Amino acid sequence: GSPVFCRTDLAMGAVECCGRRQVIPFGSRKKMVRRGGATPQKSPKARTRYTPYFIHLDCAQHVPKGAQGYYAGGTQLASPYVIMWITSSDPKRKAEDMPTGKDVPIETKDGRQIIQIPYDNVQHWPIRNSCTDPVWRITKPVHPLLQRCIRLDELNIALFDYAHKSHEDIIAYTKIRMNQLTKEKPFEMEIPLAYKIQARPGFCKIKIQMVGEPSFEKTVFLIRHAKSQWNYAQERDLGMSAVFTEDHCLHREGILQAESLRAQIQIYKDGDGKTRQAELDELKSFMDIETILCSPLSRAVQTAVIVFQDHPFVKSRMKEISDYERRMAEKEDGTTEKPTHDSDYEESPSLPIKLVSAIRERRNFGAVDCISKYQGEEIISYSEKFLGTFYGDKSQKMLTDQQRRSMRYPISEMVDYNDCTHLWWDENPETLESFKQRLAGFVDRIRYMPEKNIAVISHSNFIRGFLAGYMSEQLIDDNPKLGLEKIANCGVVACRLKFHETGNDEVIEDAELLFHTRLQGRSRVCTERFPNKSASRSFFAANNRKNARNKRRDQNERNDNENKIKNNTTNAASTWRVVLMRTAKANTKNTESEQSKLQNANR
Repeated sequence: GSPVFCRTDLAMGAVECCGRRQVIPFGSRKKMVRRGGATPQKSPKARTRYTPYFIHLDCAQHVPKGAQGYYAGGTQLASPYVIMWITSSDPKRKAEDMPTGKDVPIETKDGRQIIQIPYDNVQHWPIRNSCTDPVWRITKPVHPLLQRCIRLDELNIALFDYAHKSHEDIIAYTKIRMNQLTKEKPFEMEIPLAYKIQARPGFCKIKIQMVGEPSFEKTVFLIRHAKSQWNYAQERDLGMSAVFTEDHCLHREGILQAESLRAQIQIYKDGDGKTRQAELDELKSFMDIETILCSPLSRAVQTAVIVFQDHPFVKSRMKEISDYERRMAEKEDGTTEKPTHDSDYEESPSLPIKLVSAIRERRNFGAVDCISKYQGEEIISYSEKFLGTFYGDKSQKMLTDQQRRSMRYPISEMVDYNDCTHLWWDENPETLESFKQRLAGFVDRIRYMPEKNIAVISHSNFIRGFLAGYMSEQLIDDNPKLGLEKIANCGVVACRLKFHETGNDEVIEDAELLFHTRLQGRSRVCTERFPNKSASRSFFAANNRKNARNKRRDQNERNDNENKIKNNTTNAASTWRVVLMRTAKANTKNTESEQSKLQNANR
């Protein structure tokens, strides 16, 4: 939840409006009746009311520390997060209809003012640690308080700093009319700072856009990275040398695994090979992937770049980027006219692979393989240098000549690293509660993405946590091992998600293993389970069986030890008896000899 303000669904009511569940505050249902007496269920014009605005927050620039952090001094950078809520400028609104909230003082040109941030209907965007130019690129719904009126509704935007000890240190605040936002073009604006600061402009920049309602049925392809150097060392019990290494790259076997998956994708695309009937629909959706999300850890980045080199989505997107760059070059040369209206605005196509810090691996106690030394462009340079040892004319001859020359797109042209320009990894072991919050944020992000088919390259613990926490009851009964055991390196799981109005629980309705993916046993590192009741029952049942086996083994070991002790004691006792008997006999012989000597002497 938000570090400052959380939206409580307990204070909200729900009504069925035109066959669709709409959320409105209690006490405001009398406002649903229009002047003509028609209710929203009967009025076609009222169907769009009470529905949320979908706001896409792209990025912010030149974000300073919060007011309290600035006055306190220090060199620590800001850790900004954003909250948004909607108010109405309708003068007919009654005072009792206004929601209650928290008073936050700010400083403006007109002097000191108080803004009130409501407790309900507030949407928040996650924290970006130690960052002055944060990037979010996340879409979220922002609900109006009573009725949706784009002419009167105002969007309130507030930036806060989490780095200060209060965690609610305000940085900047502004509000704009909703009719200023369009779906065709992002809106860039300057937000005045909420305090006075010397020797710098009194504002920061933010970029947002209003988008359409997303689809709530999606297909997510979970792909585990290829075999890393840590996985290779773990298989051969060489872990101590790799435990203390940060951010492992792929092993040689991992490179071959990624090339194998790449070849299987190409075989299916060419129509060769045999495929099970159950996989056909998922494989067709896999070829229609619309975006690729990847963990910023090196082993995941390298896997994504190798596997998706020949994918149709990457090829088409790279062609769009080259065409866009050619058109921009022509406009700069003057061969074509520059755009004069907003309708002529053309946004540059995004890169096909996006690094997302939220899908990184969970850091367990004692492991540092989830810590990185690189941010932003350094991630790309590091992986590009590593893959250069396997691909290219001067590379190692581990791969075939065709494979070594098949890296047609360099990493710098494929991967968008803007989400990882801050301190994105965990410096300390991640708690279970923090991990569950990160999973919930990832599911929320997937829910409001415009794309329907999404590929996610991540890690074993993250994938198991997502499956165990969000599988439906029916899916757990059909495949109970899916959320308990990890998938093999370079394995692919196709998950069909269906989101509900009531929440994000049990959204995975179906899952299918693709490209001959198999499940492995549970890892040696113990991982905790997640909120899904059935997954918890399945886990605890398996855990109880494991504990029973361990208890029997321990009992057998104790019995064996007791028997050994008894045998040793018996043997020791018998040994001492023999020694004592021999000593007694020797003493008797000595006594007899001494007596005989005395008798002879007396004689």
